[in-house]
Amino acid sequence: MGVDWRAYLPVQDIYEEDLLDVYVRDGYDRFARKADILLNDPDGTLRTRYTRGTPVRLEVDSGGGFQTQWAGFVVDPSTGENQTEIELYGHDLWLRKRNVISSYEETSILGILEDLVTRLTPLKWNPDLVNVDDNQVLSIGWKGQQLDEVVNELASYSGGEYFGATNDREFFFLKPDTQQSPRNFGPTSFIEAEFDEDSTRSINQVTVYYDEGDSAVTVDNRDSQRELSNSLQTEDNVVLDVTRSYPDIETRENARRKAEAILTGRDSIRTGTITTWEGFDVEPGQSTYVEIPEHDVDQEMRVAQTEYWWMEDETKITVAGGGSDDVIDTLVDLSDQVERIEQQGASEDAALTRFINQDLNFE
Repeated sequence: MGVDWRAYLPVQDIYEEDLLDVYVRDGYDRFARKADILLNDPDGTLRTRYTRGTPVRLEVDSGGGFQTQWAGFVVDPSTGENQTEIELYGHDLWLRKRNVISSYEETSILGILEDLVTRLTPLKWNPDLVNVDDNQVLSIGWKGQQLDEVVNELASYSGGEYFGATNDREFFFLKPDTQQSPRNFGPTSFIEAEFDEDSTRSINQVTVYYDEGDSAVTVDNRDSQRELSNSLQTEDNVVLDVTRSYPDIETRENARRKAEAILTGRDSIRTGTITTWEGFDVEPGQSTYVEIPEHDVDQEMRVAQTEYWWMEDETKITVAGGGSDDVIDTLVDLSDQVERIEQQGASEDAALTRFINQDLNFE
C-alpha cells in the first residue's frame, strides 16, 4: 500500500476532495514549520474557503490508518491555471504576530505566560503543557518586543524551556526532553545521503552582535585557519565562520565569552541530510543512530528537520551529531527559516571588536 494524504478543515468540518499534492516541513526551530498543499481547481473557486488564518490539519496514512502529521493555518492562497496552491504556517507562528507592550508587578512567570498567551494569541492554554522549572516572581515590562522574544526571555529566567504550539493549537512551555527515534538509519534504510565533509572541521571564527545589535565582537582561531589553509594548499588563511545576534548581551566581555563558548563547542559536530521513505514517526529533536559507511558516519545523531513530499514519495531527514552541547544550536541552525532570524537586530554599522586566539584553551 502506498502513502496517502488528506487535508481537513476543522472550521468547516470537511475533508478537501481536490487535494493533488502535499509538502510538509517540521523543524527543531518551531518557527520553521510550514506546509504547502496543491488543489485541483479548474474553476478557480477553492481559495474562497482558504482565507488567511483558516486552520488546516494534514493527515497521512502509510498503512495503519490516517494520523495527524502536521497542523497550522493559511498564510497565502494563490490560484493559477486549473490549480490553487495554499501556503501554511505552523500554529507556533501566532507567537510572532503580536508585540508586547505590558508591565507586570510581582507576577510569577507562569502568570505572565498565561496572560500573554491567552490575551494576545488564539492558542489554547493547557496547564498540563506548561511546566515552569523556576517559577520566579518578577516585576518586569516590555515596550514593543515580539511575543516570542518575550517568552524566550522568560524561559531564560527559568530553566531554558522549549516552547511553541502543538498540532491541536495548544501552547506548550516545557524542559527539552530528548527521546529516542523509533527509526535508525543504516546502509539499507535510506535512498541517498549527503554529509558535508568539511563539517567535521572546527568553525574557526565567530562573530557575536550585542547591545541591541549596535556592537559586535569577533573571535578567531588563527592556528586553525592556518592549519586548514595548509591542508587545502591555499595562500590565505581559510575561515569557517558563524554569526550570532544576542541583543540582550550588554557588555563586550560577555559577548566575547559567548563567542568563545560557541567557537570551542563547534569542533565535534557533524551534519547531513538523509533521503529515505515514510518516516512519519521521526520527529525533530529525537535521537537516532546513523550508520553510513561511505560518509564515515557511525554515531548517535539528533534530528533537526523532517520534510515530506507526497507525489515524489520522498522524505528528507536532516541530522546533527557530536559530543558538544552546541549541537542544540546546530539543530536550530539547520531549520530552514532560521538564517534570517539569527541575524535579526544585527546592524551593518555595528562597532566591531576582534579577538585573536591561538589555542582557545579558555577557562
